[in-house]
Amino acid sequence: MIVKYSSKWLPYLKEISDNSFPYPAIVWPNLGRYWVKMHFSSDPVTDTFAKPDGFYVLNQQKDAMQILKLCVHPLCRGKGAGSNLLHDIELAAIAVQSLVVINVHEMDLCTIYWLQKRGYKAVRVERNLFSDGRDGYSFCKGVK
Repeated sequence: MIVKYSSKWLPYLKEISDNSFPYPAIVWPNLGRYWVKMHFSSDPVTDTFAKPDGFYVLNQQKDAMQILKLCVHPLCRGKGAGSNLLHDIELAAIAVQSLVVINVHEMDLCTIYWLQKRGYKAVRVERNLFSDGRDGYSFCKGVK
């Protein structure tokens, strides 16, 4: 289940981000400027113990929907949360007729492979993109 961001979930989103690949870093107080949605395995309305197991942060640009962060907690991977989140992003991109773009750290091989498996293509290398001085790959996918 994908739901809109609420600040009450911020500590859980930070935990997910901290336990995932550390780049890119998120400036948490600025989340209100972006599209943010969360994935829950169970309904947070009826299940009082439900916590988000993944989330995304998007920035809508003129010609592209840029994924700033897409995270799934390591203990919840392989259960469809990331695919559900990515599908939701692609639906948002279809609605505004834009590309989906994401920059991936060169050492984040799992995400690189995962995106390629879903039809994303590396279109360029961004030198020194991340705060650790490493390069990143810019992936994109046209959605219809």
